[in-house]
Amino acid sequence: MAIPNRSTHLRFCRSEPKSNFDGFKTKMIHSYTFATCLIAIVSIAQTVAGDEPAIRVSDVTLFGDMDCFQVETPNATYVYGKRGAGLASIRDAAGNDWISYRHGGKSTGEYRGLPKCGQPIKYFHCGYGYGGYQNGNWFTSTVTLQQPNHIRIHSETKDGEAACEWDFLPNHATFTLSKIPGNRYWFIYEGTPGGALDAKEDFVIRPSGLQTPLTEPWKEVVPWVAFGAKESPHRLLLVNHQSNSPVDSYVSWPYKESPREPMNQMTVFGFGRPDWQDPKQHEPPMTGLPAKFSISFTTESDATSIDAISKKIKLQRDDLRSEIHESASPSIDVWYGDEQHFGRKGVPQKWVNILGIVSSPRKLVKALHSSLNGSD
Repeated sequence: MAIPNRSTHLRFCRSEPKSNFDGFKTKMIHSYTFATCLIAIVSIAQTVAGDEPAIRVSDVTLFGDMDCFQVETPNATYVYGKRGAGLASIRDAAGNDWISYRHGGKSTGEYRGLPKCGQPIKYFHCGYGYGGYQNGNWFTSTVTLQQPNHIRIHSETKDGEAACEWDFLPNHATFTLSKIPGNRYWFIYEGTPGGALDAKEDFVIRPSGLQTPLTEPWKEVVPWVAFGAKESPHRLLLVNHQSNSPVDSYVSWPYKESPREPMNQMTVFGFGRPDWQDPKQHEPPMTGLPAKFSISFTTESDATSIDAISKKIKLQRDDLRSEIHESASPSIDVWYGDEQHFGRKGVPQKWVNILGIVSSPRKLVKALHSSLNGSD
């Protein structure tokens, strides 16, 4: 850095980094003294790697009346119903929809969704507020955090009795249930592995390593499950962050012949859902709030690898705001202190090297630029 031909005294004053990712910027205020006092500003601009954010959120409308947020990540595309505070669609990288909600049709449409925590009132179901689930206590859903690698959506009912947050990250999404009437809940996946349920060919993987076809119902307490389909190399991973689930279960639905609808139209899996033969199968048993559950796609098929992924997801900090801010904010360390002296009166020094290091745990910095008084 070239400076004027005079003794120079530099004082560095850092401002806090901006968090909007428009290009991370900070300023160092350098004051140097001679016959008259001048102030120079050196701006160091750090450009976040990549020109496009990893996660995008936009508004979409399904079926002409269901207002949704569409969240696109490298791992999945989620369509989130604003009124019902539930997912209507989870698409893998190939475009297969693992929920396939639509209005009407019972198990072929309106029953499908995730996480469907409420019973008998279908809180946190995308269809809540529509059709047979009409009511006047809709959720209001808003994006409360938007960064290139993190989208947060908050949803709360008009009466304030039910509320949740979804945190969408590049490799998974985490649901945090904070309020629900009665304080009892479960986490349900009712959907279509690979785009359509083929109960004989589709399967579920459990932590023991057991892989069973979706024709086979079961009950077992599990920290995670991964659903697979012959149409897709992806597995839909569902993770329970709680350790107090009394029972988890799976059955294809409908599991009996009925004149109203054909058999095997969707999965019915639930953390905390009593099995299909239990008289209390429609009574959520889980307690304790807040509660967290996560979802992700993986191409792994062996239980050991999937278990490692689920544990990594669970290790995320409870406060995702701190995690993302700390990991995404580059830091500037100026060596030899914030106050440095160069040359002396009568002995000019033309060049000055400001030594230090710029670092980022997540390797977000790809360029560094400095200037003095607006010059290069």
